[in-house]
Amino acid sequence: GWLYMTMSGLLIAELSINRLVQSGKPGKGMLDLYDETLGPVWSKVGSVAYFFLHYALMVAYIAQGGENLDGVWNALGLSESNTIPGAGQIIFAATCGLGLYTASPSL
Repeated sequence: GWLYMTMSGLLIAELSINRLVQSGKPGKGMLDLYDETLGPVWSKVGSVAYFFLHYALMVAYIAQGGENLDGVWNALGLSESNTIPGAGQIIFAATCGLGLYTASPSL
């Protein structure tokens, strides 16, 4: 798994640098690279896979972050306040969302 992730990361970096040199425009996104490299049909397939991967990662982070928050509450003796199923996940997601919303764009 680690070899695959390393190789795909290096290939994406190479493609990004190659497109930067060819176009002269810095900051091209993954979806732009898909469109320019793969064509319209495979670009859509790559975009769906990209969105699915990041959605799955977001769900996993929220689920585990909520579990960690529940563990902290239990360690502090606040387990009585955790009567709503999924309260840790809701509070974790709301805290992260509020932090992203209030953060300055320069971060």
